Amino acid sequence: MQNRVKVVTQAMKSLTQDENFESAHIFIESDTDDSEPLLSFLAEQHNVFFTLIANFIPVYIDSLPFQKGPRLLKIDSTILGALNAAIKATIETLNETKNDLSKLFELWTLHAEETKTLRGNIEYLKGRLKEIDHNGNIDEVRYLSDTWYFFKYPKHVVTLDAKHANYTHTVIDMSGKRHLRIEKQVVTELDEGKKRITFHTTVKRIWTSLSGKIVVSSKSQDIYRDRILQLKADLKDNELSLKKIEDVQKLQVKHLDIKNKRKTETSVRQKHLIQMRAYLNRNWTNSDYKKMRSFYQEANKIKDSNELVEVFQKAWENKITS
Repeated sequence: MQNRVKVVTQAMKSLTQDENFESAHIFIESDTDDSEPLLSFLAEQHNVFFTLIANFIPVYIDSLPFQKGPRLLKIDSTILGALNAAIKATIETLNETKNDLSKLFELWTLHAEETKTLRGNIEYLKGRLKEIDHNGNIDEVRYLSDTWYFFKYPKHVVTLDAKHANYTHTVIDMSGKRHLRIEKQVVTELDEGKKRITFHTTVKRIWTSLSGKIVVSSKSQDIYRDRILQLKADLKDNELSLKKIEDVQKLQVKHLDIKNKRKTETSVRQKHLIQMRAYLNRNWTNSDYKKMRSFYQEANKIKDSNELVEVFQKAWENKITS
């Protein structure tokens, strides 16, 4: 019995760091002298008592509640004050970050719509330039016809407006005999340097019909020169605007990443702070104190509350991972 009391006492001294700790124990005394009936009765009572004790569920010392004293509670109070202030700061930071993210996303969405519009404009301008900015011919065509005669040549007069001052004309005999000729052409100057040409055609063969066409051709780049210059200027403006917006979008994406990272880090920090606060506020066991005892010994030397929280966090994290 004494050995058991001694073992318990040593364990509690080690746990509480109290060298004056004494384990509670039971003293059994009897004053029966040599009375056999009383000794027999006492033996029965002792057996009942020991049987009851033997049926108790063992409770390990580590699982027993630990009551913190004034010194520890004072340290806890300092830590809790700092934790509450830090938790409040994380809430404010998260709200601020949420507002920043909302504004950034709104701007990003607006710019996305602008880039969509600009890309549509650019595709349209490129398509129009592809249609007209080339050296291909754009033709004006008039068909010629006249019946055959006994005593005169067939004739046909036709007028065409050239689409540009620079033009070429082609006469095509559709009868297959290559007799169609231009007798005369009259050129009239129009606005913007354009020209109107009147062609007098004939086939110098009697008994021969006139059948053909006149084609007046100008280069597309000549005809649409001013339009091409305007389209190219518009295309350049749209491409510059698109580049500016895309550069801004890159910065926005970068800021979004930074804000999201800050939000994640702050959320993790807040979670740890709340967990540490809950750990301090809960009922401790001897096991809890045993794991944190070295922290409280060190805490007496720390005056700054922020440093105290950092040291406590390290001890708390070591406790979790241990």
